[in-house]
Amino acid sequence: MPAKEARTASAAAIGTEGAALVAHLQQRREQERSQLSRMLHHDVSGMLAAARMDLSRVAARVTDDETQEQVRRVDHLLEQVIRDARREMQRLHPALLDHFGLPLALRHLVEETCRARDVRYAVTLDDALDGVDPQILIAAFRLVETLLGDGSTLAELSVRLATRRDGYVLEIVRVPADPASSDPAEPADKGALRTWLRSLGATWLESVQGEHRIVEVRIPRTVVAAPREKSETPAE
Repeated sequence: MPAKEARTASAAAIGTEGAALVAHLQQRREQERSQLSRMLHHDVSGMLAAARMDLSRVAARVTDDETQEQVRRVDHLLEQVIRDARREMQRLHPALLDHFGLPLALRHLVEETCRARDVRYAVTLDDALDGVDPQILIAAFRLVETLLGDGSTLAELSVRLATRRDGYVLEIVRVPADPASSDPAEPADKGALRTWLRSLGATWLESVQGEHRIVEVRIPRTVVAAPREKSETPAE
């Protein structure tokens, strides 16, 4: 084999191995997040809820106003900690995704974040996804979550999830709050998510149309061993 062809084959092998490693690390990360979320749910939230029940029994026996006020303050603190724990559990692993599917989980994520930041948004989602690998579902959720961020850099966002003959298409369109900015909050995780999705058989297309930054992911119904890759980033 000529030296040039050998170098090309070696680079391709390294690229394939690197992509496989990134995908493996992303999967391990999600597994660890899920385990920690379950621990918070079963241990921390459960114990705090039990503490509130015990506190309510104590409060029923308290007669003086000062102690009642102290009990109310402690109960309020426990309630706040439980809310924070539930929020952290949702951040670690979206329970809505497990129980109600990707469309509802995405709708809740987009609506909650955009309303909090007064970001204009549109959400068009098919009701259900059939025959899709669970890893693709969590990867797709993380993609929208990552591109959305806290909403502070966006003026508009639209998320569309539609059925195709061979699977589904997820389209995320962002418009930056500052039209003069290059691109709204491109996070480091974006590249890893792209690699992960491609390793699962999804096709990634990326483009810029005026102020609109578009990411389109075509999701197969079954995992494909040799994913097709295509990325387009036209100049503005």
